[in-house]
Amino acid sequence: MTSAELDRKNKSHDWKIVYPEAVIPDDLPNMRTKGEYKDGFAKGATVHFTAGWNNKTAESSMTSGLNNGYCYLTILADGTVVQNFDLARWGYHAGKSTWPGLGSGMSDKLIGIEVCCGGRLHKDGDVWKTWFNKVVPEHQRRWVKKGDNVLHDGMYEKYTDAQEASLIKFLLWCAQVGKGTFNLDYVLGHDEIAPDRKNDPGGSLSMTMPKFRNLLKEKFDPLFEAPVDKPIEKPVEEATENIPNEELFPKWNPLIYFNKMDNFFLNPTQTRFDDLRDIVWPSAKKKILELTKVKR
Repeated sequence: MTSAELDRKNKSHDWKIVYPEAVIPDDLPNMRTKGEYKDGFAKGATVHFTAGWNNKTAESSMTSGLNNGYCYLTILADGTVVQNFDLARWGYHAGKSTWPGLGSGMSDKLIGIEVCCGGRLHKDGDVWKTWFNKVVPEHQRRWVKKGDNVLHDGMYEKYTDAQEASLIKFLLWCAQVGKGTFNLDYVLGHDEIAPDRKNDPGGSLSMTMPKFRNLLKEKFDPLFEAPVDKPIEKPVEEATENIPNEELFPKWNPLIYFNKMDNFFLNPTQTRFDDLRDIVWPSAKKKILELTKVKR
């Protein structure tokens, strides 16, 4: 185990839910949380942009939240997901907010995800700038018209392709880990739950939030509802460790997560996310109790 892996393990050893691909900054205090989610996991997520001037590193992306008592994950420009709190717990990130079916106050119901991005831009002469006067070149911005969650015509700094890919990947992981609790219909923009005061993600995301939710559902359904068309090649033997090893699942190296007692979920950590649909999910789930027992 490398020193970085050891630092990650030491910091998160008391956490119940950790995103396996997240960077966990070991030299920062945890984000401030207020308690555990009522059902053990969030019902959905809120998509934000930081509109921050100094979001290039894991540490700088967390500074504002730590100073102001907020709680959220961040996604850096290169797609790195930064986690600094237990995902079984909630903290403030949404402010005054409402949504049908969820009531008011979204912070204790939805995970906050801050994507490092300047957000809505203003024109200064012949250039477009962020509120902190960073000039955003043409290839990094887009003009969008009012519609759905986009409240006003305007120019926005784009989320990078890597950020959008990581956002999708994380949300599909949430839908898997929190199956039965996490609802992709509750992946909401801050501008949807607080339209009188917020404009994120607005045009920074490459599509409107309703289209984004549809995309997530299209990607999620084939992964977990597709019929089994091939068997597991190697018989499953009794595991000697708490986590199934690569010998049992040579292609996928699964990790086991749980949301409620007796509800187990497999999470594959892989290099090609699109290949997830190839895994034999029903067979893997059927064999789970033979592989390991996970205690709260």
